[in-house]
Amino acid sequence: MKVDFDDEVKRLPKGHLRVLIYAIVLAIAYADNLLGYQFGFSIFFLLPIIIATRNLGRNTGLFISVMCAALWALMDWMHGVQYSSSLVFYWNTSIRFTLFIITVMIFDGWEREKETARTDTLTQVSNRLAFNEFGEMEIRRSRRYGHTFSLIYLDVDNFKIINDRFGHRAGDRLLVLLAEALRANFRERDLVARLGGDEFSIILIETDANGAEQALKRVCEALEKIPRMGSIVTLSIGLLTFTHPPGALEDAVKK
Repeated sequence: MKVDFDDEVKRLPKGHLRVLIYAIVLAIAYADNLLGYQFGFSIFFLLPIIIATRNLGRNTGLFISVMCAALWALMDWMHGVQYSSSLVFYWNTSIRFTLFIITVMIFDGWEREKETARTDTLTQVSNRLAFNEFGEMEIRRSRRYGHTFSLIYLDVDNFKIINDRFGHRAGDRLLVLLAEALRANFRERDLVARLGGDEFSIILIETDANGAEQALKRVCEALEKIPRMGSIVTLSIGLLTFTHPPGALEDAVKK
């Protein structure tokens, strides 16, 4: 259940996700208003804060925190909660907001750590670990919903010769330029990964053969603009579309 929910949330366009988060916040505020102050329902404001922080970043999480703290205070006022002093009201609001901020910091740090562990340090695209996780997740979605997806695999021909002739620094620069071209010409929701050495792979979610070929055509045009180091830089590229999910990601890569 958790995996499925996380998968679906991460697939949503950011605009749709923002609308979902706002809807959850307002639904919690409405339920809290209906139940009255005797029921401690407002703690559920942590849910949209966590979703926002994990999927839209720290700044959005902080904004939702302010929104939730303000709504919680508003609910207290609407319920006619009486305090011995107005200072108590401000104190409680501050404590709630602090709780939300701590939650944002914890989950933001967690997401940053996960991102670092799944990012290739040289090219700043995803690494093999992220590729394996994302690919298996897409296979599960394909099996569950019947979605088609495509896989592109490419590597630099004779990369060792490039390193030997021009040096490893030039070879690294070529890989960085290649990764940048790939990342710039695929959708944000697709995954571009460096599998190791000069090998890259791209997973195009919910993409049929025609869509994948069009995307690959655009990418090839961008790759042609990469500095050539003479005339020796060429790429080998394979494309495969899965109308039926493979048994495992390893099987897909082998095909």
